[in-house]
Amino acid sequence: MNRRDFLKQGLTVSAGVALSGLPKFTGLAHADDPTKWRTFEVITTIEVKDPLGGVRTWVPVPLTNNTDYFKREPDSWTGNFKAARAVQYDKYGTGMVFAEWAPSEKTPLLEVKSRFMTRDRAIDVNTKPTGAAKENPAVLNYFRQPSKLIRTDGVVAWRCSIEKTGPQSENIEVIASHLGLGAHPAVLYAVADRLAQPEGEWKPFNRGVLGPLVYPDPDRDA
Repeated sequence: MNRRDFLKQGLTVSAGVALSGLPKFTGLAHADDPTKWRTFEVITTIEVKDPLGGVRTWVPVPLTNNTDYFKREPDSWTGNFKAARAVQYDKYGTGMVFAEWAPSEKTPLLEVKSRFMTRDRAIDVNTKPTGAAKENPAVLNYFRQPSKLIRTDGVVAWRCSIEKTGPQSENIEVIASHLGLGAHPAVLYAVADRLAQPEGEWKPFNRGVLGPLVYPDPDRDA
């Protein structure tokens, strides 16, 4: 299936989802002209049933920073909350809407509406580039940095990737991007090394001389 058709169909399916608490797309535009900006509207509805005491919620919103292919409009929200405000969580443009309700509120309700515009960016991989493609090192380093809660790859919180160690279990950490783990030589070597062990003769993984560089100690302090 064509990737563009797949994405368009996936968004169309998302637009038909009407479950409480899930975002839905409205006003989906066609991507026929890559030079045109397309506007999307995402509506997220939060409804808390049978609350106990005061309720708070944090609703993620689209990227708060504008780029050359992405533009934002201010978020808006309605509901029976006692207070609500927009929050930018970090320097990367991670945004959310924070809301809280009085303990006496029986049916906390919040609807957040986000509008943004996007346009296509494309590279013809069948055409030889006229010059060497270069990226600003500062831009590359910007997206390689871990966040406060994510130690290595910037996607999955490292504490969610830790298994409880035991007589036949351990954690092996590899410095790699989230999507790059599946093809990383250090990952493939570690998996092959574990599978090559004779049955019933399990031994801990030997991180070797290059351990700190290739296989950091997963038990080190954050």
